[in-house]
Amino acid sequence: MTRPKSNDRYRLAGQVRILDQSKNHSRAISSTLFAVIVVVLIIIAGFGFGLYATKSSAPSTTASNTQIVSSLAFSHWTAIGDANLTATMSQYSSSAVLWWYVHDSALNTTTGYTGNAISTTWTKFFSNGPTYWSAYNYSVSFPSSTSSKVTADLWYVLGHDNATHTLYLPYELDYNYLNGQWQLTADWWGLPSSPGFVYLGVVTPTTSSTTTIISSTSSSTSSTATAVTY
Repeated sequence: MTRPKSNDRYRLAGQVRILDQSKNHSRAISSTLFAVIVVVLIIIAGFGFGLYATKSSAPSTTASNTQIVSSLAFSHWTAIGDANLTATMSQYSSSAVLWWYVHDSALNTTTGYTGNAISTTWTKFFSNGPTYWSAYNYSVSFPSSTSSKVTADLWYVLGHDNATHTLYLPYELDYNYLNGQWQLTADWWGLPSSPGFVYLGVVTPTTSSTTTIISSTSSSTSSTATAVTY
């Protein structure tokens, strides 16, 4: 067997070194490429999660929101009619304001009730006991994607027998989309430009084609406003 010459050994050694360097270079490229792929996948995953989080925290469609807000409004009025303090308070946001505008009412306010004062005010009103109530001329609008305004004419029949009175209120509820849900931020029991009235006896509102009757009473008497305050 013929031994390799000295120059051949050097050539072989050089080729081995070149092959080793080529392998090392390939491994370096593979590691770098793998790292780049991982980083790209992480960025894509983060972007996808960001889209999901944004989508899940945004309000639903207008049609869906109309249904949700309408349900909240009627639930709130029902809670008031039932003299249920816990249910009445359940929709208020932490910064909610209750406004009270009824002719000759001792509960009227020009600064609004906030915090515990809201609960205190409703407790006073609920001393009249549960009431029959009707809602007319109901309307809901969305000034923005995260705010809603509900308006209606509300009629509450208070008391019984000779102590019965009817309370008429132009009513407004303002809702805002906060922390993933619609919360009541302003409750208008009568309006500054159109305060509520208290009538002696049971008064039946004049109906129209836009009327929505939730519950109604069977008789009516004098519609003269009285000095009784609610």
